[in-house]
Parts: sequence; structure tokens; C-alpha cells
Amino acid sequence: KKGKKNMTDKLQKFVRTQVSQDRRRIKLDGLNLDMTYITDNIIAMAFPAESLLERTWRNSIKHVCEFLELNHSHHWMVWNLSERSYRTGKLKERVFINCFILMLLILLMLLRFWNSIYDK
Repeated sequence: KKGKKNMTDKLQKFVRTQVSQDRRRIKLDGLNLDMTYITDNIIAMAFPAESLLERTWRNSIKHVCEFLELNHSHHWMVWNLSERSYRTGKLKERVFINCFILMLLILLMLLRFWNSIYDK
């Protein structure tokens, strides 16, 4: 059973690397995640996967949680800007969910605010 899991892990890593191509990946603590730091405390990533099939090309929701806990302790939150949803318990209930339009408006307002600070 261990050999089968090892082969599955290798296949998933290969497929993820092929899918992400030249984009930045975070390779740390044995994890290989398709995500990137925008700033020191903002990370962009695609929707995390729960199913075995989706984990073949997407970040495993379990691995995302492990990474965030290892590198950001209890100081993190996931903002789901997608229209899709998932079980928030897998991310320790630290998910601001299903708020695509609202979050888009808030982010645009924050961007306008940020630009106004640095334009002066």
C-alpha cells in the first residue's frame, strides 16, 4: 500500500508541475504547491482540491493548510474569491467564503485606497 501511495504522489507532483509550467511554485517542507507570494502576507493560489482526481493537478486542501500552519502559525485566513465552495473545516474554519462579487468590490476599493496613499 505504501508503494502505491508513493507512485500516486509522484504522479501528482509530475502532473502539477506540467500544469503550472513556468509559474512560480512554493517548494518547502516537502510540499510542492502552485501558489505565490504577492506580498509578505498575501498569497495567491487557485482553488484547493478535495477530491483525489482534482488533487492530481490542484493543490491539496490538506497540503495548503499544512503550509499555512507551518509558515504562518495561527495568523492566516483564506479568502475564497471563487464561486465554488468547499468544506471550511479542512482549513480550520478560517475561510471567508463565497463572496466573489463582494470581495471583488472590496479589493477594488482597497486598491484605490492603496494607490491614493502611494500616489501622493
